[in-house]
Amino acid sequence: MNQEEIYDKVWQDISVKNPRPFLEYKMELIKKFFVGKNSGRALDIGCGDGFFTFNLIKQGYTVDAMDISLEAIKSTKDRLEKSGLTSCVNLFNKNIFEFKPNEKYDLILCLEVLEHIEQDTKALKQINGWLNDGGILILSMPHRQDLWNYSDEVGGHCRRYSKEDVTNKLNLANFEVEEIFDYGFPFIRFFVNGFCVPFAKKQKSQINPPKNSFFARKAGQILRNLCKIDTPFINNDKGINLVVLAKK
Repeated sequence: MNQEEIYDKVWQDISVKNPRPFLEYKMELIKKFFVGKNSGRALDIGCGDGFFTFNLIKQGYTVDAMDISLEAIKSTKDRLEKSGLTSCVNLFNKNIFEFKPNEKYDLILCLEVLEHIEQDTKALKQINGWLNDGGILILSMPHRQDLWNYSDEVGGHCRRYSKEDVTNKLNLANFEVEEIFDYGFPFIRFFVNGFCVPFAKKQKSQINPPKNSFFARKAGQILRNLCKIDTPFINNDKGINLVVLAKK
């Protein structure tokens, strides 16, 4: 299967009703960068099932959302329709190198996307051109190449990143890094590497959230709370993910 087919299969298997505790925790970490700020135009690159697109709209942004997977676009549309927000967003089934925005943005989210792109510096340069002067880019990506695992292989990742790697590439793309930190240690790292990856490898599948059910929702609530164990350990270089705030 090519990349588009792989991602389509992933998003076919994920319902917008599924518990998303790790995305909710990521939202807690990045919301300080845009919640309560002056809203404007925003772009969600690799929107997936629209979790972050929905949150941008709720914060008053005018949002464009794009994804290489048509199934992801359908999932985002489904999420927004359930909330009566379909008219608040423009959806694009494009990759970064095909997309041509009509106007520039004040905020761009690019979460768990860059690791899928072979020419990542070229992609960052393209993204820079889509931002207004002073606009911000929020990135997240897998941290530390030595933590490479089965989820990277089946997820179509090209690499994991160190803080130095992503800072250098952002500088080459004319961004200024304002904040960078790793997160996901000890709980998320233990849960993903000790449970999710072995289970997915045994099933020869992606690591997807459990189907919506009473027990899955309760488990999601528990996991969301357990993620908070990691908060005191943010930026100790042992986390499995990076978050970056960069400014044009």
